[in-house]
Order: sequence, then structure tokens, then C-alpha cells
Amino acid sequence: EYVDVISAHAKQATDASLYPGHNFENLASFLQRSFDPPYERSSSLPRPDTHGFLVTLHAIQASKPRSAHHFTTAADLIKSVEAAKDGPLSGSGMLFLRGQPSPGWLAVIGAVLRIDPEYFQGHLDFRAAFGRLDYYPLPSLPSYSTHIIKLRYVTIGHRKLRGRGADQREIDHLRSHGHKAMGRYLHALNQDLNSRTGPGNSIVREYLVHDLTHFTIEQDISLCVTRKENGWVALVWLDTGKDLAWGPEGPWLESEDRDATWPSTSFYPTIQHKPRISLKPHRTTIPESERPSPRFVQSASLLPLDYGKFLDSTLMASDPFYAMNDLFQFVAYAEIQFLNMMEATVAEETGYLSLMKESQLTNLLHSQDVFEAHAKRLRQNVETIRFRGGPDWPRTTDTALHQKREAAAESLLRDYEHLLSRTEALSARCQRGMDVMMNKSVLTESKKAIDQARVVTKLTRLAFIYIPLSFTTSIFSMNLKPISTGSHSFWLWVVVSMPILLATLTPLIWNISEIPRRARACWIRFLNPE
Repeated sequence: EYVDVISAHAKQATDASLYPGHNFENLASFLQRSFDPPYERSSSLPRPDTHGFLVTLHAIQASKPRSAHHFTTAADLIKSVEAAKDGPLSGSGMLFLRGQPSPGWLAVIGAVLRIDPEYFQGHLDFRAAFGRLDYYPLPSLPSYSTHIIKLRYVTIGHRKLRGRGADQREIDHLRSHGHKAMGRYLHALNQDLNSRTGPGNSIVREYLVHDLTHFTIEQDISLCVTRKENGWVALVWLDTGKDLAWGPEGPWLESEDRDATWPSTSFYPTIQHKPRISLKPHRTTIPESERPSPRFVQSASLLPLDYGKFLDSTLMASDPFYAMNDLFQFVAYAEIQFLNMMEATVAEETGYLSLMKESQLTNLLHSQDVFEAHAKRLRQNVETIRFRGGPDWPRTTDTALHQKREAAAESLLRDYEHLLSRTEALSARCQRGMDVMMNKSVLTESKKAIDQARVVTKLTRLAFIYIPLSFTTSIFSMNLKPISTGSHSFWLWVVVSMPILLATLTPLIWNISEIPRRARACWIRFLNPE
């Protein structure tokens, strides 16, 4: 029924409704597709992850300890929901989805939790560019989008050079190659053309090359909250699913890295800071049986496994925005790590030493574009934190818990305002660097023009000498009588040439426009000697 209703809305034509459903055509088509049962395809392949579950429910109740429940089939999720009193969803909870979904999973989750299809539509926005017209409906107006939150997190990648040339041309080649490879990746992701494509494979939104060894991939977290009779459920959809070696090939991995024992590519962990965390390693260690594959692991893949360990369970059960605190913090730490890396990169292009070398304008322009995109998203995140999530989200009514919630929210707000301020400062630094480079280029060109003008001036001065002499020489060489008799003395040529030469050199030595003024001044002094 859930899929049928969406499909019926997608068929609403422009002339039939003030609210046409053209923008839901892709989602309706996706949900109607037949698909293999989740994870059956991956089970026949070498095990990509130690943990095969890609849907995890964190049950949150004030009166009970928090518990995590992993689902491998949609039927298991339906059973847990139907067990209303004794099941894991008898109270509030957070349902984590990881990676690429199957139509069956989305249909079941949407029907069971009554999820607004706009949520699925927004997370699958990369599908809009293929097969059908893009009506540009996203992002929507802020007044409508408040109940759906989208966060973007960054993972830094490192690649060994392996004999590549260390110059700007290689960086430009990597960026051009990455842009084309991303187009092929998104097409394969959309069409399921790759043999390894299946439920749970990670989704990558953006791939950016920053220098010869560092690149970043960007992925999304989509959040929404739905109310229940006895609580709420937050749906958390992470782009990070299985190991990045699985799924369609992307530019972040070399082709030989997928099966190499010692791959040339690695991904940095997202470093998070907690007070005295280094003194409590036993509290943050995930059981070995639940850990993901260590080859190309991303920190985001651990969020469903070890979520909310330092949050107040009682406050989480009554306030979904507080329950999402760790998600916002994770994204903030990933962003500050990215900005630290970018600041080091930009410093090489804009510092004092950059004036001594040929810095590339393209690098600064590329970095500025990245900063502006990040600043735009951070402004949206700041607004979300200020409004404490959606307007219809449940709020705690306990005074003490409310103060704790506000303290956590204000801490998040300060962090995100700092991230925004730093991003804007780095963007401004790129602009100043480009201005300096442009001014340096103008000065260099001006210096060249001055040097060329000096050479031309010397040639002009020589011309003032040789042109008059050439003129008189040509006259005496004319085949006319009595000039051509050959009986004239050489000194006659000299006598004729000298006055012409002097007359020609006069404007070179004196400014002719000044001669009348000076002559007038001399005449006045002659008439009035006093």
C-alpha cells in the first residue's frame, strides 16, 4: 500500500493537480523494482564485513538499559514492531540504515514507521540525474525541510605516489580523471550495473583531490523523526555501508588496491576527543565479532555499533534531538579534521614562501569552491541546531533534563559556529591568495612591458640617426641629372646630411611642444629685461 500510494502520486499530471508528482517518479520506479532478498547476493561472495547486518535498532527506554538489535531481513524488523509491548520498539529508538538500500527494505520501513517519502527522495537525490528529467525540487524551502535533517561528513584518504610526477600537471590530471570516474560510478550505482553492487554497499557523493597524496570523499547522513504512541523513532540513514572495496569502482581506490595485500590507498580515522578518553580504552572497544573489515574501514561504519555510550539514556528517551548529539559531534570532528588538512594545503599556496615559487591559481580556486560548499552546509546545520531539530519533535518537560539538553545543544552550536567561521576565513584566505597572485602576475607583465619599451626606445633613438642618413644617401644615389654624374664630393653629402640630421634629432632632444612656450618667454624677457 505504501508503494502504491507513492506511485499514484507520481502519476499526478500538471493539469490534474496543483501538487503534481513528477519529482517522485524516480522513487516510485525504484520502490516498484524487483530485487534479490537483502544480503543473499552478498552471502555468496567472500565476506566483505565481519558484521553482515546493515539495519540496526537502538532501543531507548528510560526504565531499561539501552539495547542494540541487528536485522538481516525485513521480516525480522516487522516482527519486532508487531511485538509492541515486549519488542525493542515498545518505547523510543533509533533505526540505523547503512549504505545502499534495497527497494524491499525501504518499502517495509516506510510502511511500518509511516516515513514521509520526501525523506527517501532526498537521500536518493543522486538518482535524479539519470533516466528522467530533473525538476530541481531539492533542496526545498526551510519551512518544509525542518523535519528532515541532512548532515555531510568527510573522510580523508591518502594515496602513495608510486612514481607519479610531482608537478601541477599531475594534480590537474588526477582531478580531471576523478571527475570523469565519479560520473561513471554514479551511473553504475544508479543502474546496478556492477557485479558487486547490492544492498549495503557504501554511497559516495563527492570525490575531491587536494594534492598529490591527499583526497577526500564526502557522504551523507539523513535524519528524520516520527512520533509513536509511547515515544518516537528516529531514522538514521548512513551512506557508509560495507567496505569501500565493494560496490561500483570509484576513483578513491586504484584498481589493484581492491585485492592487494598492501594497498597504496588508506583512509584516515575520524579523531574524536572526549575528556580523559585515553584512560578508558575498555569502555570504547567494540567486540571483535562485531568489528568491520580492517582493510578500508571508515569510522562512520562504527556509529551504529557503539552509539550514544556517553549520553544520558533518560534524556535520550524523551528528546530525539539530544539523542542525535553524537551524530552531530561526529560530523563536526570529521569537519575540523578536514579543515586542519585544508589549512595546511592552503598555507603552502598562500604563505610567504609561495611568493618565491610559481603557485597555481587553479589550486586556490578549487579550494575556495570546496570551502564555499562546506560553508553553505554548515549554515544549514547551525540553523538546525538553533531550532533544536524539527518543530514537531518531542521535547523533554523535566526541568533538570531540559537544562542538560540545552547545555549540550549550546555546545554543539558553538562548535558549528566555529567551523563556519573557520571555513569562511579559509575561503577569504584563498581569495587573498588569488588577489596576490593576480597582482604578482600584473607586476610581472608590467615589468616585461617596461623592459620591452626600453628596447623599443633604444631602437627608436637609433632610427633618429640612421633614417636621415639613409634619406640623404638615397637622394644622392638617384639616377637623375645632375645628381647621377658622380662628380660630387663626399663632403657635399656630409654638408647636406648634417642639417637634416640635426633637424631630426631636435625633437628627440627637446620637446617640440615646449619650443613655442620657451620662445615666447625669451621674447618677453627681451622686451622687459627687468
